[in-house]
Parts: sequence; C-alpha cells; structure tokens
Amino acid sequence: MKTKEEILKEKSKDKNYLKELQRFFDLADNIENEKLKKKIIYQMLKCDEALDKLYKNRI
Repeated sequence: MKTKEEILKEKSKDKNYLKELQRFFDLADNIENEKLKKKIIYQMLKCDEALDKLYKNRI
C-alpha cells in the first residue's frame, strides 16, 4: 500500500496530471462568483482526495 506522500510525489511528477490540474484552475479563475468558485475548487479537491484513497488501497 502506498503512502499519501508517495502518491503526492507521483502526482507531482505526472505531466498529464499537472497539465489537467492547471487547466482546471485556469478555468476556475474565470468564475466571477467567488463563493461558487471556492465551492467548485473545494469539491474538486475532495474528489482528488477520494481518488487518492482509492489508489492507495488498490496498490
């Protein structure tokens, strides 16, 4: 089983992941409603964390 640190290290080296993450934040920056923008970013981060947990438990 991989640790959270190992998963984060792998993600930080994954060019496709970083590209898609940057694209998400670029798009989120265009949301004028700050409350909505924060909710969307928070939810995306929760989804990312849930995927990390799933990945951690599968390997």
